[in-house]
Amino acid sequence: MTERRDKRQQILAATLRLIVTNGLERTPMSAVGRAAGVGMGTIYHYFPSKEELINVLYRELKAQSHSAMLQGYRADAPVRERFFCIWRNIFHLYRDKQDLYRFLEQYSFSPMITPESKVYGDSTWNEAHRVVEDGLTQQILKPLPVKLLLRIAGAPLFNLVQGHIAGEIVLDEALIEEAVTACWDAIKR
Repeated sequence: MTERRDKRQQILAATLRLIVTNGLERTPMSAVGRAAGVGMGTIYHYFPSKEELINVLYRELKAQSHSAMLQGYRADAPVRERFFCIWRNIFHLYRDKQDLYRFLEQYSFSPMITPESKVYGDSTWNEAHRVVEDGLTQQILKPLPVKLLLRIAGAPLFNLVQGHIAGEIVLDEALIEEAVTACWDAIKR
């Protein structure tokens, strides 16, 4: 069982590296096999098509993001504290796992991602939705639609991570804290 899981993980890890480096179109299954050190039959045993492989990778990365997002999270904490926990965790994840960030940033809106995978991906942000909904109910946040507030608070996060990856800024702990505060300030009343 462990060997099977290891091969599956090797394939997913190789796919992530290759797609982030070369792009989806320039990453044939044969290159994935070579990079993962497995035969084509093994790849097709786990993933019947390239589309299935990409969708499984997308869902697994979204699951990792969701798990990281909620580290140390307390659902009974005040809205601001919950927001800060989620945003801080996402900053750390995207800063530290740049391939994960690049893949999700590039392919979250790709036509290759199935509607079912998109629904799953959206569901990983349910707790962030709850935080914003609670903030609206408590009149802590600007009276705007939840999705708009999440985009307003999320845009700086994604932009700053891109700046960090490009070497334009260094997202150290102090700057992350300031950035999370700025994201909060953008949506609070």
